[in-house]
Amino acid sequence: MSNANGGAVGVLVVDSECCPRQCLKRLSKDALLTTHAYVWSMTHKQQKKWLLTELSAAHDRRTMSFAHHLEQSKLCLKAWLKATGISKSRYYETRLQYMSRYIPGSDDTLHKQTRFVISTEMAMQWLDIYANGNGDKLPTSGRILLPSSTTMTSVYQEYTEEYNGSGYVISKASFFRNWKKVHGNISIPKAMINKALLKTHIIGGLTHGHGEYAYLSFGEFPQDSNLTLSILLSILNNINRKEHRLPDTLYLQMDNCSRENKNKYVYGVLGYLVLKGIFRKVRLSFLPVGHTHEDIDQMFSRFSSYLNKNDAVTPGELMEALRKSYSPEPDVHVLEQSEVFDFKAWIEPHLEEMHNHVAPKHFIFKLVDGSLVFKYKYWATDPKWEPYNSSIQLFTNTDISPTTLQSLVPNISALNLSQVVEDIDKLTDYTTEVQVQEWKIFCERMNQQDQLSRCPFTQLVYGDALDGMHVHAADNSKQAAELVHEEGIACLLEKEVARPEVYNGVYRPKAVSQKPLCEGDMVAVLPEKDQFTGKPWIGLCETIDTTTSTFVIQWIVLEIRSQNSTSSKISIINTAAITFYTCVIIFLVTPIYLLTVVHKPSGLEIVASFPTTVSQLTGNCVVKELTRLFNSFANASALESVALKAAVVLPSLLLQRTHAKSKAKEDVVQLERRLKLWLKGDLNTLLVEGRAIQHLLSRKRTITRTRSASMGEKARIFAKLMMEGKVKSALRMIANDECIGVLPLTDEVLQSLKGKHPTRNEAIHTALVAPNSPPELVPNIILFDTLNAELIRKVSMETEGAAGPSDLDATAWRHLCCSFQSSFDLCAALASVAKRICTTFIDPKCLSAFVACRLVPLDKCPGVRPIGIGETIQRIIGKAILATIGQNIIDAAGPLQLCVGQQAGCEAAVHAMSSLYDSQTTEAILLVDALNSLNREVALRNIQHLCPSLSVVLINTYREDIDLFVDGATLLSTEGTTQGDPLAMAMYGIGILPLIKKLQTCDVTQTWYADDAAAAGSTAYIRCWWDMITKAGPMFGYYPNASKTHLIVKQEYVQSAKGLFDGSGITVIADGDRYLGAAIGTRTYIEQYVKNKISEFIAYSAFCHGLIGKWTYLARTIPHSSELFIPLENAIRTIFLPSLTGQSPFNDTDRNMLALPTRLGGLGIINPSLLSLYHYATSVNVTSALANLVITRATLMPSDLGIQQLEEKNLARNQRKAMETASVTELLAILPAKQKRSVEIASEKGASSWLNALPIARHGFALHKSAFRDAICLHYGWQPPLLPSHCICGSIYTVEHAMNCPSGGFPSIRHNEVQDLTSAFLSEGCHNVHTEPTLQPLQGEHLKYKSANGEVGARLDVAAQNFWGKNH
Repeated sequence: MSNANGGAVGVLVVDSECCPRQCLKRLSKDALLTTHAYVWSMTHKQQKKWLLTELSAAHDRRTMSFAHHLEQSKLCLKAWLKATGISKSRYYETRLQYMSRYIPGSDDTLHKQTRFVISTEMAMQWLDIYANGNGDKLPTSGRILLPSSTTMTSVYQEYTEEYNGSGYVISKASFFRNWKKVHGNISIPKAMINKALLKTHIIGGLTHGHGEYAYLSFGEFPQDSNLTLSILLSILNNINRKEHRLPDTLYLQMDNCSRENKNKYVYGVLGYLVLKGIFRKVRLSFLPVGHTHEDIDQMFSRFSSYLNKNDAVTPGELMEALRKSYSPEPDVHVLEQSEVFDFKAWIEPHLEEMHNHVAPKHFIFKLVDGSLVFKYKYWATDPKWEPYNSSIQLFTNTDISPTTLQSLVPNISALNLSQVVEDIDKLTDYTTEVQVQEWKIFCERMNQQDQLSRCPFTQLVYGDALDGMHVHAADNSKQAAELVHEEGIACLLEKEVARPEVYNGVYRPKAVSQKPLCEGDMVAVLPEKDQFTGKPWIGLCETIDTTTSTFVIQWIVLEIRSQNSTSSKISIINTAAITFYTCVIIFLVTPIYLLTVVHKPSGLEIVASFPTTVSQLTGNCVVKELTRLFNSFANASALESVALKAAVVLPSLLLQRTHAKSKAKEDVVQLERRLKLWLKGDLNTLLVEGRAIQHLLSRKRTITRTRSASMGEKARIFAKLMMEGKVKSALRMIANDECIGVLPLTDEVLQSLKGKHPTRNEAIHTALVAPNSPPELVPNIILFDTLNAELIRKVSMETEGAAGPSDLDATAWRHLCCSFQSSFDLCAALASVAKRICTTFIDPKCLSAFVACRLVPLDKCPGVRPIGIGETIQRIIGKAILATIGQNIIDAAGPLQLCVGQQAGCEAAVHAMSSLYDSQTTEAILLVDALNSLNREVALRNIQHLCPSLSVVLINTYREDIDLFVDGATLLSTEGTTQGDPLAMAMYGIGILPLIKKLQTCDVTQTWYADDAAAAGSTAYIRCWWDMITKAGPMFGYYPNASKTHLIVKQEYVQSAKGLFDGSGITVIADGDRYLGAAIGTRTYIEQYVKNKISEFIAYSAFCHGLIGKWTYLARTIPHSSELFIPLENAIRTIFLPSLTGQSPFNDTDRNMLALPTRLGGLGIINPSLLSLYHYATSVNVTSALANLVITRATLMPSDLGIQQLEEKNLARNQRKAMETASVTELLAILPAKQKRSVEIASEKGASSWLNALPIARHGFALHKSAFRDAICLHYGWQPPLLPSHCICGSIYTVEHAMNCPSGGFPSIRHNEVQDLTSAFLSEGCHNVHTEPTLQPLQGEHLKYKSANGEVGARLDVAAQNFWGKNH
């Protein structure tokens, strides 16, 4: 035994409680350690022999008891067990064996006699300890008197509760008989033995300046909020009677217990007092845990001190004692039925459902503008009431009548008064006649209460109490803002702690809190095997070695240690973190870690069944810290100005990898260390470390240019992006040959970037919608009621894209919002941030980090293309805002701007312009190209009138210049919208509306999709429209670019058009031009345009069929395009499909089979030439209503337009399904039987789901080329290529033979995969999961089924404990 271990144990044992005599404290530390070392230096057999010897020496044959000694000192059993380290179960088991040898008789009788003797002895030893601890020992006679309130039955009940489940509990009769026989000196004063007793409950109240109160009840009323509120009402009525008025404000302080005081019923009655005008305001506070110095505590302390020195035999004497014990004398009163009311039943139907309301310590109730405001604080020093911009809903309705309040019928039968009356006559020797008479009067009076009927509140002793109180006029002079921040609070919180939010509605369960295991933490190890007694092993975590994933535990409870070692080095499999619980084990009241340990011949080993990994626990700490920062901003705390900046900086400082090839384990260690520095506030160390890492990475940074990359290099990059799930980036890389690569930030590049970001322009008075009218009111927070944690989580799942300044991309934020136990709290915090940004004007400096962007200069070859990447949280919050008020934005824009969220708005614009071009009245169409430099000041002031619900968030995010970070330099975005902001399109679309309305004076039909404008009509009117847009556009920040603007003119109007537009810089063309990704013009131009696009698709179709979206858009916007897609279909059939499957050639039947969707057995590779007509007709039907609004120059959006479009979509979807079903029916009729069966199997639910899964490598979904081709062949019953000629068993090798041959291994592989997967899932919810356990041999049993395996050594596939419950 090491000195460190011995010291720790010595301190534990000495400090432990054993009995009232404190046996352990009389022993020396050396004696304890020596005893431990001696006992546990023996083997198990030696210990048993030694224990039998000790029992023989301690056995008293006369009394059949055992008296253990150590250092010539007699010890109680508990002290002796702690000193030796022997467990209680092992001690009694050995003692049972000892007694079986000592008492003669037959084996059966011997066992019963031995157990009875041991049980009796244990009971009498317990009684001796109980009496010495609770009774008073008389110095002369040696008698021990238990408290007079004790009964023999209550003593027996305490004994059975302590020994319940041990198997050594004797009957009540035996207990009483042996009590008299063995411990005759232990007695209860005869006056109260087995007499009926009344439990007295005292409730105290202090009203400063008005008096003190003490109310008595005897258990006839439940100790709940009905009693509390009745006493409160009684006190208020007393004050009202004495002074004929009540104060304006009620300051109420209560004990922090939920049953009596801190519940919705108390809140509801207090809110009702404010609603009735009895008080203008109620401030409710609750005392913190452990309070002992309040004045109410002092009053009860005086009660206790007086009663300890003075007896109170009757209720009257008790009341008199209470009056004498405290000065000034309190008003002592016994509660009767006429004074206690059923407030719970009265107020319950009117209360809203409420959660987490037991956590805060301070509440306020007040009327503001006729409405009840109910808010809370966690502590009195908190600067603001919560919720910040709203109130907790207390009532479902306020139609509450006091006349429906009923008195509460007391449960007199529970007092057992009849027994009390019978016992009174037996007390004449110990009480006076006056006291006996008083008891009888009291019991008679209590019995009379049970005969009273329930009556209305207004008929009781107080009269119409609530309506009779002095009523104050409602004070509406203060605004709601005063509740949010009352004067006199100047507490700046340096660091806030996450607190549960009080909320209405459905309960949101909280996840179990977790934290990493740290050195010095208390550990409880829960063993699995029976030889370890099944009890937790208590120890201290001394050393944690993160490099080897091990830690050392110093055991405290030594009887369960391993062999002779007092400390064990335990290896953690797959994780170095422990699930954290808060629990109490025996005398321990600190947080404990629970582990699961199995015993193996090599030692102790922790099984890998932990629900979380260390990265998850550490990541959860990061999530909690982010949540705290976002809540600090949302609640406008003292950290408001830096909260969002800290949230953006935190990932960059904490989540940097030390080098490109660092392992996950190393990253977790670094994250733990950095998180500690962050929480300490040591940001300088983190900054220095971050700069050092960036310096190292900058040396290895290379510029990748896909233009110069080989086809193999492109394929490698494409595969890497696809295996990371970045489909859009992969397709963009192979389909975009203009560019590319990121340019280094040279002076030339920097100047080019600055030139693309113009300076701010002043607002022009004539550009304002209502220059002299005040803006609309700030949007009410009720508009954003649906912007909650669930919406944030949903949006985060759908958000994609690269990282902004925080270096956290959409994938990382999706992980933060969905994968941790605190993720829901993080989503709720983000929702609170979004609500505040949308409803409150905020200092723009607080939002500078939130709106900042990362600027990337791309090579246009030649030129620079700036790409702005906004912060991911801004994108998530922006999308959530659009999902909340999107319809308001659409209503504001109408059909004038089709970029703000209208269904199929882009296609509607194309169809409208195509229809106008085909019209005989149209001479030309002008397609305008312009610079996005929206005048922010003009747009923000106009949006306040055009779309008030969007105005506040745009003003908060755009009224100041926005930082653009590019490779160490910082630029400013002063005009226009920023890339990556989901609100940018809505801002631009509504901000440009006044210009669009000005242009409606010209007789042309115009369509707008953001800054892409088009006008159709006569050339003369189009010229007028062009002159007006070039003149009025700059006022709004719209600068038309004539050199890139094209006029599509019909052939007969070409000459006149050139004359009209001479000198304008506009290019006049007669054939057609590209418009919003489609084409408008002559049929010849459209066909040539489609052929060019098809050639692009053909060039890259060998990489991925994901480009289907592009050609589907062409099919939806260009009529009669079936024949134009035939070259694309030929490329798919002859190039793409052979490369994908390894099979060729494909006949029409195979091609039609692969064109089916995967749910019907195909691959989903459609035939574009066959479906183009369907796509075009669907697009026209869905967009016809919106396109007609554009053509007819409507300004308002019909309210049922969305419903019409949804119905058309559903109709088109049903038609598509009907077509696919018909295709399957036709196909199955002509397929061979084998292939037909393969298609039928592939169309079963889930059979083809693997084809729809992205090949994400980290999830194990990526297949190499040969494996994928073999899987396709097996999927459709084709012969896989390059099969061996013969099997290992000698037979000819076929697919059917390989799947069934036991020598080849495929059956075993299939079986083991299912077995391992089942075992892995069971391990998450069951204990002791293992594969292929050996079954117990049969011993004469006959199994029912012939297929049952009855051989010796038969095995199961998987075994698991507790699958059906705790006992199964």
